[in-house]
Amino acid sequence: MKKLWIAALLGLMLALSGCGGEKAEDAEEDAAVEEGQYKIEIFTAESTAVPVNTTEDPTVIQKLLESPEWERITEVPGDLVPEFGLRIWKKVEVNYNKTEEGEEPEYEVIETITTFKDTDCIERVYSSNAVKGANIPVSVAAFYYKVPQEFLDTVKELAK
Repeated sequence: MKKLWIAALLGLMLALSGCGGEKAEDAEEDAAVEEGQYKIEIFTAESTAVPVNTTEDPTVIQKLLESPEWERITEVPGDLVPEFGLRIWKKVEVNYNKTEEGEEPEYEVIETITTFKDTDCIERVYSSNAVKGANIPVSVAAFYYKVPQEFLDTVKELAK
């Protein structure tokens, strides 16, 4: 009986520590947004070379990063027409080549998001920069989600 209680207690501790790790990751991302570690460029589907807008506003960025309200989908409609693209940049944490404090910070692309016309589906593609040292093919790094209307409204507002 004593072994059963120890096993149950150990299982409970493992389960609770796993939940806490996810909350810690969310807290780290929230802190990075507040510290200005991210910037997002918005593009039209016609021109991905020149952004129509760039934002570093933490409130806006928080609305555009993944949230629990996003629903991952596996079956994607075949007639999706791209509308806007978002390129999400994060500051490079350690830059050994940097010599002066006054220089502009360096950023690297960590993911891109494509919205589609007349639907609440988006495509999210992680950059190989998001996972250091990994050469990730797009077919593996691309995910589709249904997002809330607030996300789409924010993107359209920024693209004006």
